[in-house]
Amino acid sequence: MHITSLPNQYGIGDLGPGAYDWVDTLADMGCAYWQILPTGPTGYANSPYQCLSAIAGNPLMISPELLLRDQILNEQDLNYLPDFPVEIVDFPNLMSWKNSLLRVAFQNFQSGTYLKKEFEEFKHEEKDWLNDFALYMSLKEHFALDSWALWPRGFRDRLPGYIDKHIFENEKEIEKHKFLQFLFFRQWDELKVYAEEKKIKIIGDLPIYVAHDSVDVWVNRSLFKLEKDGSLEALSGVPPDFFSEDGQLWGNPIYKWEEHAAEGYEWWINRLTKLIKMVDIIRIDHFRGFAGF
Repeated sequence: MHITSLPNQYGIGDLGPGAYDWVDTLADMGCAYWQILPTGPTGYANSPYQCLSAIAGNPLMISPELLLRDQILNEQDLNYLPDFPVEIVDFPNLMSWKNSLLRVAFQNFQSGTYLKKEFEEFKHEEKDWLNDFALYMSLKEHFALDSWALWPRGFRDRLPGYIDKHIFENEKEIEKHKFLQFLFFRQWDELKVYAEEKKIKIIGDLPIYVAHDSVDVWVNRSLFKLEKDGSLEALSGVPPDFFSEDGQLWGNPIYKWEEHAAEGYEWWINRLTKLIKMVDIIRIDHFRGFAGF
């Protein structure tokens, strides 16, 4: 049961009351586990297996009701609520509304004093991935959401002069993305504690591949099979099998496993370490292929 499938009036399942009701339901039924899909910010086709980061959380899962409870939003901020469909997530309309709402939340936060200390602590504790991610998202917005491989060379190749200038000129936008991650993980941690109290263990999901359009690949190009311009040298997929006569082409970049081995699999260890802090058990997606490599 993915979080985005939980019911509410805000267009997409989130980390608010609907998630707590679901934990209660699991406990009442005598269940011990809740398995979810990856919780990262989605990119291509809004797929949780094509995330813009292997570590960051999806701001669309931030609960407006909990922001209201925490006085980061007020009733007036929620006056305009589109008539979202019940059966599906209407991503284009949802993202337009939710992103505007989250921008208001950030503005409200900046003008007050609430949670300032906690936010600073979060930025310090998570700086190893958070700084790159917030910069990446700021640049994506700057370049009309294009993939990093399509950005001007100075930004594509992370040349210091270009990057430093962008950081200087877009400090507020970068801070906004850090704040949204703070909100996501704050709400997630509260839900996780509640699940523990109800004796429900959460099974997380670690995709075998990451998206080409992701901060992970932009920052760690040496770990993936890419051309000099950042385009894909090879694409992930599976050969023909019982499920598909022609096989499948997924489009993710292939790992340079020898490079991962040379750095002691540090990238993988960091990824697993972050996820196991969020969940109780990790399902490694396509484990047979992972073990084969």
